[in-house]
Parts: sequence; C-alpha cells; structure tokens
Amino acid sequence: MLFSGGVDSTLILAVATSVAREYALPLPIPFTRRFPALPETDESALQELVISRLGLDDWYRIDYATELDLIGDEAQRLLCVEGVLFPAPLYAWAPPLRFARGGSVVTGEGGDELFGPRRGGAAAYAARTLLRQPRRAPRVASYLWRELTPRVLRRQRIRSELNEATFPWLTPTASAAVIDRLVFESADEPLNRHRAIDRLFARGAIRVGMHNYEWLSAVHDVQLVQPLFDSRMVASVVAHAPRRAQVGRSRLIGAMLPGIVPDEVLYRTTKATFNRAYFTAVSRDFAASWDGSGMDESIVNVDALRTEWLSHTPSVMTFSLLQWAWLHARGVGAHG
Repeated sequence: MLFSGGVDSTLILAVATSVAREYALPLPIPFTRRFPALPETDESALQELVISRLGLDDWYRIDYATELDLIGDEAQRLLCVEGVLFPAPLYAWAPPLRFARGGSVVTGEGGDELFGPRRGGAAAYAARTLLRQPRRAPRVASYLWRELTPRVLRRQRIRSELNEATFPWLTPTASAAVIDRLVFESADEPLNRHRAIDRLFARGAIRVGMHNYEWLSAVHDVQLVQPLFDSRMVASVVAHAPRRAQVGRSRLIGAMLPGIVPDEVLYRTTKATFNRAYFTAVSRDFAASWDGSGMDESIVNVDALRTEWLSHTPSVMTFSLLQWAWLHARGVGAHG
C-alpha cells in the first residue's frame, strides 16, 4: 500500500486495514517514501499518527536524497529502454513494485479528480445559500452567475485568467494552443457531477497515466489496485455529493465514512509537495550545462525553459522535457 500520510492514501489504508481485520485477511503493509532534506515533503508526524491509530506493526519506509531524480539511476532504467513516459516520475513506482513482486499494490491515486470541486456542486451550493441566507445575496449571486453564465462567457472569463506567462517555457503559438485546450475543458464541464467526473477520467492524460502504471506493475508481476478510479467508488461519491455538493473533500469523506480517517489528517490545512524530490541537484546540474539542443523551437522557448528548470521549484509540466533533453544529449533519442 503506497502511503504518504495525505487524506487519500490514509483513506485507502484505513479502509483496507478495516476490511482485512473483518475478514481475517493479511494486514496491508504501508510503503512510504521520505525525503529528509526537503521540509515541504515532510508528513512524518501525520504518518506516525495514522499508523499508530490503525495499529499496524509492519511499515516499510525508505529515505531518498537524489535517487529518484528525473534523470537519476532509477529513472535511467526506464528512460534508456522505453524513452520518455508519462507521467515523468513513473519510474519512482519501481521500488515499491519490486518490494511487492508477486502480490498487489494499492494506491490512493485519483483523489483530486474524484473529490475535487466540481462546477455543478459550486452552482448548487450558491443557489441554496442564496435561498437560505438572503443577506449573502450580492456575493453569492455573482458566484452563481459565474458558474451558470453562458458557455461563451465562461470561456472568455477563463481565458482572461490565463496568459502566456502561465507557460513561459512555450512559444506564444504553443502557449495559445495549450490555453485554448484548457479553456474548453474548464468551461465545458457538465453541471452533473457524475458526468463531470466521467469526463475527467476520460481525458487522455489520465488514461495514458493509468495505462502506464498498470503496464509497469505488470512488468514487476504486481496487481495494481486503484480504488478511487473504480466506477463503484465514483457512484458512491456521486450519491453523497448532491446534498453536500460544495462541502469539500474532507467533509465529504467524513460523511461517507465517518471516523475512518483521523480528523488531524482529514481537516489538515497543509499539503506536501514533491517537485523538488524529483528535480534534485542531478537535474539542476544537467539544466545548467544544457546547450539547448533537442527541442522543437517552434514549440519551446529554450532560454525560458532553462530559467524554469533553474528556479527554486520547477514546474512539474516541464519534467518530461528535461528527460527528453537528457536522452537527446546522450544520443539515445526520446523513444529509446
């Protein structure tokens, strides 16, 4: 069981532990990656709280420094054979898969998509608030209009919130194309929560990512289980969401499975970030010495991309480009 200490992985670990005890099955074994040099990744206090509350004795923890870098040894095992894969840190799954060879790995992936705020929920919440609390009418009415305004106006509003600076490593033409796609995907989200989630799960990036996770698991003789992508879980969330449409992930999970996730985790106000766990000094050194070759300059602004890579927290959206550039520098080619 991949366990970070966040809400989603805690939810799945807690349910798996409960089910295992109820049916006298082997207890799940949490697998946790830690990065002691990066305080923004530290969730050790919450992790230890959860493990203690669940009464689990077996807990596999491993500390990393640069081993999981985007072009480190672990990554190279895949890059030099398979080329650039999506998502870029796919290789980071290999250590727990090797640990679980011949068995199963359960994850909490999909929580952001499943429990995240939806346009229909926001509109329903605003409408109910408008009816029940007339004093809040001016602010809530404008919010309701924001969600229910005609599609063409929603697109204009979303486009006004984005600009070329959103993707500085792309050329203006490429950036405009990306913004166009984002505008249409955001503005056209259905009001119906079930349809909205189904549409989200059908996106190419999610389908490709899930396929690659399953492929890598099969290579390691591991059965991959991702409950939050299961259609039955989607149906359960939708069944609870209409009456609690805009209460957020924490209260929704608390309503569906009361007491299963400790309140300290469920109502936390912080969130760990792992960008620098994958973009370590190894990637930074490569970026600093990179000559700019390997990129299609009709799409990529080479100087801006290098600047992004050398920033304090490079965008995860540039990770695949770094792997592409590294393979090109080695003369391997981005496709192996």
